[in-house]
Amino acid sequence: MKTAMIDLAVDRMAHNKHSASTEFLMVARDANGARYVDELEENCINLGYSHGGLCLERFSEQAMSSVDIFVMIAPDDEGLSNVDDLVCALDYCIANDVGMISLSMGTTDYRDAAKLSEAVERIVQAGGILIAGASNKRRLSFPACLPGCIGVCLDTTHMSGSMHEPGLDTGRFSYSEDSADGIEVIVSPVKRDYSYLQSNSEATAHLVGYIFREVLAGMPAYPDLTSQRLTAMERVRSSLAAKSARFDLRHTYKYAYDSIFDDYNEDVLVVAVQGLQTDPAEFYGGELQRLFQEDDYFCVAVYPGGYSTPALGSGRLYCFAKPEFLRCSYGEYIDLIVRMCQPNVLLFDFCGSNADGIEHDIVLLSDNNLTCMSEDVLQMSMAEHTPDEVFALIVSRYSE
Repeated sequence: MKTAMIDLAVDRMAHNKHSASTEFLMVARDANGARYVDELEENCINLGYSHGGLCLERFSEQAMSSVDIFVMIAPDDEGLSNVDDLVCALDYCIANDVGMISLSMGTTDYRDAAKLSEAVERIVQAGGILIAGASNKRRLSFPACLPGCIGVCLDTTHMSGSMHEPGLDTGRFSYSEDSADGIEVIVSPVKRDYSYLQSNSEATAHLVGYIFREVLAGMPAYPDLTSQRLTAMERVRSSLAAKSARFDLRHTYKYAYDSIFDDYNEDVLVVAVQGLQTDPAEFYGGELQRLFQEDDYFCVAVYPGGYSTPALGSGRLYCFAKPEFLRCSYGEYIDLIVRMCQPNVLLFDFCGSNADGIEHDIVLLSDNNLTCMSEDVLQMSMAEHTPDEVFALIVSRYSE
């Protein structure tokens, strides 16, 4: 199976080591600003250490070979990448029959999510496998959290300075589709040779190398790419699930919560919708979400089984999760999502007492006039107010 890695840089030592088996490319722009992929220019190769060189090493030590293609995305003067460059690189991989892509970069800006969601969907339709690393700051990460992409992070619960019990054993990983942030795989930082992985980027390249060697080795480049590559993705997921170590996800919750910076947006409005997953409340919640988004609010909707970002492209992005998998209360769960996603508005399904412990302004929408919450909670009936009326009332009351 043809493999590719997309990264921000590569150094001279890594380039020389892998150039015999790896085609080194870069995203470039023509005179009109149109993006295309071309050969990597000599002056774009780092003289010293590089993030991409480290990831190449982590892949090759597991896969016992190198990737077929390395596509570099040159960062700007602030060291940041452009989402359109990343989409160009991903589309190049699709066009050149790459079966598996290792991506140790991404974005936490939800405004980039729509473009990346569409790119991931194209990869899925082509039958490709995209494996991407999560943000090291434990923020909601694109494309790592997107459906169709396997997201990866490092188990940091037993690294130096942690207050928690040891997490994954040496050389192990944990796979779960019921993750709080759409990141399915947690990788042990301690490898079987007792050396260490230091970041989510390294963990991603390490896991992709493992998958290539242990799961997909020997798979031919089938002419019928779609049917065969979809089978490969199913094979990858089932293999990861079968070899997954048991892992106390409460540790993951506690570390994620403790490691997120304290300067997150605390002024989040929580809108509780009774029966959000039932008609007509689901439509009602969807309309509210659309109205907030059109008015430039970042609105995240939380359902009993998970959460979704605003509508992306032709459909919503769902990252399924359940508070009980994290062994935390509903209030803790919502506060964790607030910290990871940094929304302005959060919609969640109200079912009785699950609003307990939420330390944000709350609006309750019900199918009748309930008085089950405190007096400082704005309560409105969905039967008496349209989504537009509710939106206007909420904005007028809480926009100050």
